[in-house]
Amino acid sequence: MSDLFRSFADEGRFVILYHDVGPNLSRTNRSHFDWMFAGVDGLVTFAVVPEPWEQALAERVELSQTDVGSDRGAVRRGRWTPGMRPVPDKPLAITATRLPDHRDKYLDYEGLVSGNRGSVRRVDSGFFRQRPAGACLDIAFDDCPSMRHAHALAPETTYRRRLSFSPLPQSPSSLLAEAADQRICDLDFSEGINNAWRLELGSG
Repeated sequence: MSDLFRSFADEGRFVILYHDVGPNLSRTNRSHFDWMFAGVDGLVTFAVVPEPWEQALAERVELSQTDVGSDRGAVRRGRWTPGMRPVPDKPLAITATRLPDHRDKYLDYEGLVSGNRGSVRRVDSGFFRQRPAGACLDIAFDDCPSMRHAHALAPETTYRRRLSFSPLPQSPSSLLAEAADQRICDLDFSEGINNAWRLELGSG
C-alpha cells in the first residue's frame, strides 16, 4: 500500500467544496475545487483548478442537481464537474495538487474561511471505501449533496464509481496537454505536498 493510501481512512465520507479564494490565501489566487476525504489525521485534500465553464457552473448561487444536470452544453461535451449528473461511463482524468490535510469540520462546513481566505461551498459529496489492494477507492455519490449531513455509511449497492490516484512528474503540463479529457491544474500551490497527482474517475 502506498503512503498516500495509508493516509485515507478504510472507509468514510468525502466532500467536494468550491473554494472562492480571498485576498489572504497565500498559496494561490485562483478559485478551485477542494476534494476532501476522511483520513487518519484529518481530511486528505486535493485541489483542482476548474475550467472556465466549470467555474461558471460552480459560481451559481445555487448549484442543484436539477440546474446542473440540465446544462446541456456541458453534458454534450462528455464532461463531468462536481454536482453534475450523470457521471459519464468513460473514465475522466483530472490533474490535482495534493494539499496538507484539512480539519474534519470541512465535511459539513460551508461559509467563510478564517483570515480573509475566501469562502467554501459544498458542490458534491458521498462515501468511499478503500479496495483491498489499496490502489483506488470505491465511490458512492450522494443523490442530493447540498442536503448531506448524516455520517452513516452508504449501502453496498450504491458504490458505482471508482477513483484511482497516481503521482505525476512535477512538470506534467506538456505531457497532459495532448489529452482532450485532462483538466490542467496550474500546480502553483506552494503548500502542496507530493504536488502533482492524476485522479481518474470511472465506473466501479
